[in-house]
Amino acid sequence: MDSMSEQNTGPTRWQRFAERLQNLDRRIIYGVLFVVTVAAFLLPPLPVTHVGPEARAAFNAIDACPPDKVIIFDSSWAMWTQAENQAQFLALAEHMFRRNIKFVVTSVGLEPFGPKMAQDELDKLAEKHHKKYGVDYVNLGYKSAGGSAMVGAPLGFLMEGFARDIHATFPTDMKGTPVNELPLMQRVKNIKDDVYLVICIAYEPPVEWISFVHAQFGTPLVFACMSIVVPNYAIYFDAGQLAGILGGTRGAAEYERLLELEEPGQGTQLMTPQSFVHLLIIVFIIMGNIGYLSTLGRRR
Repeated sequence: MDSMSEQNTGPTRWQRFAERLQNLDRRIIYGVLFVVTVAAFLLPPLPVTHVGPEARAAFNAIDACPPDKVIIFDSSWAMWTQAENQAQFLALAEHMFRRNIKFVVTSVGLEPFGPKMAQDELDKLAEKHHKKYGVDYVNLGYKSAGGSAMVGAPLGFLMEGFARDIHATFPTDMKGTPVNELPLMQRVKNIKDDVYLVICIAYEPPVEWISFVHAQFGTPLVFACMSIVVPNYAIYFDAGQLAGILGGTRGAAEYERLLELEEPGQGTQLMTPQSFVHLLIIVFIIMGNIGYLSTLGRRR
């Protein structure tokens, strides 16, 4: 009887399988992840069927820009945020060029390489839309805040000075041309009188834009950020301090859906592999939990 009870209390075939799930070699997981990712890139992009309120609000805010105003396009993204920020930048620039909205590219105290990254893309888009540098758009380049440029008073004071006198903050553009010689900048002196909206695109746009620009001058703001930091800005959007948010690749894809592009944009193309990878991760999590719960009773 004792030997039979020991046999009955031994692991079942399902429990042995569950244990193997628990101890699955991570190389297998990475291998499956690699195969699914590559295969997803070969598939036609999945259509975007839903647009969130944050992306729609950003689109409507930019679309409402009057012809006598300009948009400040703070391009504070670089190679290390390119995976998500580039798709956002392309969608936003496409919208402004298409609507004949004039804009001024900057990077105020955050990312020295941002304006160069922006210009590389703008050269191609401007040619496509037959836009002229200095007339339809300008790139003022990067301005350091001094000290720690990521947060704090130096950055806020730089933004406030920029808002009050753009020419004093950026006396020349990225190419070294005096701003007074650029036709567009001849009518753009400060944010309060000449700027309709500020867009900041970065890994994590600094909230100093809210406290030092929006709060003082009432200028609407749109933030384009990495998806991981979107929750940080939801409260500002709900409070009306942000006119819109583009969150990661999904935000770019939703914006492209509103633009009704003839060909899938970069955000839409990237959403397909991202969706498949997220689905695969969910499957792995479910498998791991099934394995754990199946062996829990026997471990006790």
